Amino acid sequence: MKEPAEYEGTIARDYIILTISTDDFRYIGTQKATSRFKKQLMKAMHCKELDDVETSDYLSIQFTQDLEKGTTEINQPKYWQDARERFKEYLKEKPKEWDTPMAEGIKVNPATEEEIMEASHLPYRQLIGVIQYAVTCTKPECKYAASMMSQHLRGWSKEHFALALRILEYCYATREQGIIYSSKDPHGVNLLYAYGDSNFEPPLSRGARYTMMNGAMVSGTSAKHKKTNTSTAEAEAKEAFHASTDVVALRELMKEIGIPQPAPTVIDCDNKPAIQIMENKGALGKRSKAMDTQLYALSDRIVDQEVQLKHCPTEEMVVDVGTKALSKSKFAYFRDLVTGYAVAKLE
Repeated sequence: MKEPAEYEGTIARDYIILTISTDDFRYIGTQKATSRFKKQLMKAMHCKELDDVETSDYLSIQFTQDLEKGTTEINQPKYWQDARERFKEYLKEKPKEWDTPMAEGIKVNPATEEEIMEASHLPYRQLIGVIQYAVTCTKPECKYAASMMSQHLRGWSKEHFALALRILEYCYATREQGIIYSSKDPHGVNLLYAYGDSNFEPPLSRGARYTMMNGAMVSGTSAKHKKTNTSTAEAEAKEAFHASTDVVALRELMKEIGIPQPAPTVIDCDNKPAIQIMENKGALGKRSKAMDTQLYALSDRIVDQEVQLKHCPTEEMVVDVGTKALSKSKFAYFRDLVTGYAVAKLE
């Protein structure tokens, strides 16, 4: 539902924003717009308005806003408590407090026919479903682990089930931590910026891209590429293209709600040859010509000043947490950057 809006600078004088999930929704906006919307809604359909207490756990997500500190935090502690209770028969009585959702450098192999038969009674799909929902909402640091384990939904082993339980236990141990948005972001308030990165691993590389705003991730993906890359530069360029697609969509959304982006959105990439290719200052090999269309599209976005590419040192590439299983120290460092707790702690 769209309402006419009058703009003064970048802030709409009269607006309403709805978030809808199946038959539940929440709305915020100016008093005039929300009052008009409520009257029209009650005339159009039968529905029940819930109070603040009833909606504090909307979609199993808790929202906490601190106006003095300038922060908004979302997390799911009750969700993870219920999840552990649901699968408690497969867990030890005392929860193990893992520091990471996956062991550093772990490689997960497909299950054999025999292993699949042995583990067929285990509720693997249900466990992955429980993990995936919350990871999408409030646990971006677990996107790599969840994506890795989701590859085995057609056939899993006892080892796969144990690895999935470790993700559950990590999330339970860190259930109070979700994502926190802050007005302290050095990039500025309500300004988008993004990271794109990919490993180079035949037959299919794995890429990750996170778009950030107000100190934390607002959109993110960790997934294998659908086609084989022939070089590291090609893999990195492909992920930067996908990151730019996410950014363009979010820029349009921000413009629609009255917060247009005043400058090109910066996308950090840690591969200089890939940046040169995407800025039309280099060329891919003959085997990579299939990427021409994507590169032209990204080049157009640079020319149109929608995005800007910037080199980022590898040690500061936060989306590494979405491309590989990291050590405890690296994981904690990148996790706090992605989830916003590093910025929220700034003085």
